[in-house]
Amino acid sequence: MKKHLLIFFLIAFSHLKLFSQEQVVTGRVTSAEDNTPLPGVSISVKGTTKGVVTDGNGIYKISASPTASLRFSYVGFNIQTVAISNRAVVDVALVSNVADLEEVLVTGYGATVKKKEATGATANVKGDVIENLPLQSFDRALQGRMAGVQIQSANGVPGGAVSVRIRGVGSITAGNEPLYVVDGVQLNNRNDGGGTVNTNPLAFLNPNDIESIDVLKDAATAAIYGAQAANGVVLITTKKGKGGRTKVTLNYYRGIVEPVPTLKVMNSQEFIAARIAAVQTNNPTLAPATVRGNVLSALGFNRDLSEEALAAIPTYDWQGEAYQNGSINNYEASIQGGNDKTSFYTSLSYNNQDASLINIDFNRVAGRFSVDHKISSKLKLETGVNLSQINQRGPYGDARGTTAFSAPQYAAPLILPFNRPYNEDGTFYGLPSSGIVMVGDLSGNVLAASNYIKSKGTINQLVGNLALTYSLNKDLVFRVVGGLDYRLLSSSFFGDPRLSDYNAVRGTLSEANNNNLNYTTNATVNYVKTLKEKHGVKLLFGAEYREETNTGTSFVANGFPTPELNTANAAAEPSSVGGFWTAAKNAGVFANLGYDFSKKYLLNFVARYDGSSRFGANNQWGFFPSVSAKWNIVEENFLKNNPTISDLGLRFSYGSTGNSQISNFASRRLYGLGGVYQGFSAITPSQLGNPNLRWERNVTLNVGLDYGFLSGKIKGSIEAFERTSKDLLLTRSIPQSNGFSDITENIGEVVNRGFEFGISSTNVDRGGFKWVTDFNITF
Repeated sequence: MKKHLLIFFLIAFSHLKLFSQEQVVTGRVTSAEDNTPLPGVSISVKGTTKGVVTDGNGIYKISASPTASLRFSYVGFNIQTVAISNRAVVDVALVSNVADLEEVLVTGYGATVKKKEATGATANVKGDVIENLPLQSFDRALQGRMAGVQIQSANGVPGGAVSVRIRGVGSITAGNEPLYVVDGVQLNNRNDGGGTVNTNPLAFLNPNDIESIDVLKDAATAAIYGAQAANGVVLITTKKGKGGRTKVTLNYYRGIVEPVPTLKVMNSQEFIAARIAAVQTNNPTLAPATVRGNVLSALGFNRDLSEEALAAIPTYDWQGEAYQNGSINNYEASIQGGNDKTSFYTSLSYNNQDASLINIDFNRVAGRFSVDHKISSKLKLETGVNLSQINQRGPYGDARGTTAFSAPQYAAPLILPFNRPYNEDGTFYGLPSSGIVMVGDLSGNVLAASNYIKSKGTINQLVGNLALTYSLNKDLVFRVVGGLDYRLLSSSFFGDPRLSDYNAVRGTLSEANNNNLNYTTNATVNYVKTLKEKHGVKLLFGAEYREETNTGTSFVANGFPTPELNTANAAAEPSSVGGFWTAAKNAGVFANLGYDFSKKYLLNFVARYDGSSRFGANNQWGFFPSVSAKWNIVEENFLKNNPTISDLGLRFSYGSTGNSQISNFASRRLYGLGGVYQGFSAITPSQLGNPNLRWERNVTLNVGLDYGFLSGKIKGSIEAFERTSKDLLLTRSIPQSNGFSDITENIGEVVNRGFEFGISSTNVDRGGFKWVTDFNITF
């Protein structure tokens, strides 16, 4: 009996010892950035399958050995492993991995590279730099922020298109705009119509939804996009959700839009005096009294007007009436959050701007929704949708800049100052119905034109993407992306019959609708491996297909019984009807091979083989290669861990890209509609074909030096480049005896040589206060 009892106690004691090897560990997981709790954090005991997740307050409880370690993982944060060390409470603050992204550049097709490992000429702007700038589109936000990138606006129309030039003008007639890619979706950035409203196809996106903007400036970086990258590539990455407690952000700003400085013009007395002096000079034999009387009579005054009456003639400020202090208001709300498997980001914004010219405005409602979801440990789904509607009122005449006599921005300074804008009862002066004609060559009331003309445009746009990423292992990733850019543009212009320009036709109405469908899909395989801790290898292979279809209809109608009835069914006379269909297709395969030795010596090869339906049957495919290299001098033993020099790298690149910004059928022999033969409608030859038409080819040579001092407090780059545009796409005149006046051919070359210098410094970064200075200059 004693023996059995001893065995029993020994077994029980061994079990008690086994149980005593584990203990309950609790704790709270927070964000190191703002100390907010993180729900849904995955916590596992290292080396086991045991795991739990934090609750809504970031609290967890798990059983583990006192000598074990806990592994904390969460989307958007660095993985952290913490030893228990016999503690019953283990609190952890996870560090966001955003800090790592600040030194990472997006190079296209889901690939990224650390800034110190970039071998080509790139520029980057983070979203927080352009946050809350009073701008309608992100292209304007880049103005002055990147060396070699020039941005100009042709007019002051809110939300109007701008001109973006990267390293000069490389083409004469084939287009100089860069390629824009938003979350993998290649955009059609052409301004397809819009009547008198100057539309910007890039205004669909709220700039505050942008995480970062990367610009690929040389052929080494842009060659991955091949035939569409001759003018550079702008990559926009939008914000995504971060794991943690759901975060709601409300944001509002208001601003004032001041008009351009008005021209200094003469008052009524000064103008009459100048007129009298001019006529007297041309007619020296006439008596001064006669000259004075003739001038006063020609200007609509009494010949015998006294000096007192002359001094009392009022002066009207037409510029002051045409211009105003506009305003801009922006309202937005965003919600983001998620857990270790799913994260989301959604936003809604409203932007309104009244221009500095009366009756011109811009209104945009934009919404964005994105979700990232880990279907399994290897498969990830990413999707994002941007929806927007833009409504604009445009100026009289061409919105790109006008010299129309009835456009206030042109005519207001030129109207004779004694012409009154309004009658005594507040109605507009000098309308045709009154029988009164204002004095001077500019005899129309431009204020009436600005108020009565209805020039409107509406853009409904959807830009969305869907991506699936499958990690075959930690080194090999397969990715498929589908993108859609759909834009419906409707514009209308109503010329009011009360105005002299449209009184004879009793008013006119023109409307146009334009549908653009742009679809892009690509598939890539990305392999990243480090061999023997010194040899880094990066391989990217991919294929892409892009298709774009553009259709439109338009009409013009005249004769309206009253200005209030200004829709098409009220018109008495249909004047013209039009319509069109056009499409283009592009396909390509590409590869990127990168190698580095100990991060000191880096070599990169890019090649793309592209085909386009826009070019001749004999030259529909083109090959675009590039090579680039970098010597990271700062990684050498004689500079490594240098307290003063934090970055020093020498870069070299050479490569070619293509330009396909021509009309879809520029190489085709075309027949046109609208011909007449013996009283019947006919189809006639309209364009001479060129089966040898091919891409413009940009060949770029670039040498760059990256530098940094004092742990990056001072950093920047110096670039020297030569960009040669060959085989320019030009329209050449030919003898009309063959029935045609011109043909599109590859003729000539343009060379841009330049030097870029950029520097930024962090002057103060202490106690939540940060002062940063940036400067760049380009020759």
